[in-house]
Amino acid sequence: MAKFHGTIGYAFSTKTSPGIYTEEIVEKECTGDWNKHRVRVKTSDSVNDGFTLVNTLSMLANPFAIANLFNIRYVVYKGIKWKVSDVEEQFPRIILTIGDRYNE
Repeated sequence: MAKFHGTIGYAFSTKTSPGIYTEEIVEKECTGDWNKHRVRVKTSDSVNDGFTLVNTLSMLANPFAIANLFNIRYVVYKGIKWKVSDVEEQFPRIILTIGDRYNE
């Protein structure tokens, strides 16, 4: 397994005015291991095909991550933000599955 040390993005909703909420991103550092490391090519009708990561990251659970498990939005890997598509709690670890690029 390859080691991981990087950034996880958490999204929190804040009320900016009556009836209007915006997402505020908080980034935290974490460490873990890559369990699965694959790239999937997405064929499409456009000129260039896209690609998706199908990676599984096993990160060490800390109190902040456990309390905000459902707020995890992305993982920064090789300078690119990747959307978290699945979160699984297996204490003392949290298993994240990442896929497409994260759009801000």
